[in-house]
Amino acid sequence: MGDIIKFNKPKPVKPQRQPSPALKKAAVIGAIIVGFVAAWAYFQFVGA
Repeated sequence: MGDIIKFNKPKPVKPQRQPSPALKKAAVIGAIIVGFVAAWAYFQFVGA
């Protein structure tokens, strides 16, 4: 019986976890704050 093909059931694919909306919002707010701090530091120390 070497000519019989055995079909295996494919493993279920787990959907990738999406970050929660609160975490996403916090990341955006954090990035905006970091941007303002970087701009302040630039104008404070370099002066334009």
